[in-house]
Amino acid sequence: MIHEDIKIYHIAHIDCLESMVNYAGIYSNNECNKRSIHSVNIAYEGIQVRRAMTLVPCGARGTLHDYIPFYFAPRSPMLYAIKKDAVAGYHDGQESIIHVVSSVQPVFKKIPGCVFTDGHAVMALSSFFDSLLHLDKVDWNIMSSEYWNDIQTDGDRRRRRQAEFLVPYFFPLKQVAEIGVMTSGMVEKVRTVLGENGKDIMVNVHRNWYY
Repeated sequence: MIHEDIKIYHIAHIDCLESMVNYAGIYSNNECNKRSIHSVNIAYEGIQVRRAMTLVPCGARGTLHDYIPFYFAPRSPMLYAIKKDAVAGYHDGQESIIHVVSSVQPVFKKIPGCVFTDGHAVMALSSFFDSLLHLDKVDWNIMSSEYWNDIQTDGDRRRRRQAEFLVPYFFPLKQVAEIGVMTSGMVEKVRTVLGENGKDIMVNVHRNWYY
């Protein structure tokens, strides 16, 4: 049985928070380009090129760059790459990364065109779904597991852990339930940005969401 309150997690650099607040939400890559909104890139350039060309076969359609990506669990493989300083052009570490948290059911109800995948969205093995009836296709066991690396008996764990919930075009700030950070110092930074802009969002340290 699928839990009624499935959390989703969007990771971003702390310097992107002010833009999120100013625009009252998060725009997709393509929408950011239309509006000349610049952000700190924390992703592999090669993967971003592939995402820009990967078609979404259901929901609002378009390409992956028409969507704001969320994971179904924190402590993602992408964050591990950031921690290992493996992303070219980014050297700010994982402490500067925030987790923007929401929930599947209310977002899906409020925002038309949402889709989700059962694995990393650019990989051919992954399937796309636009009905919550298919949430059982997500590997919930690996989402709750501390370790997600591929093993000899299962070489597909990493892909499945990177299943995505995709929100088309714009994700409104009012749908954010919490912002999770690594340290108390980051709590203060986030609260300062929110406070200066009159926003009241819960901010908490979640050390176990990081490496």
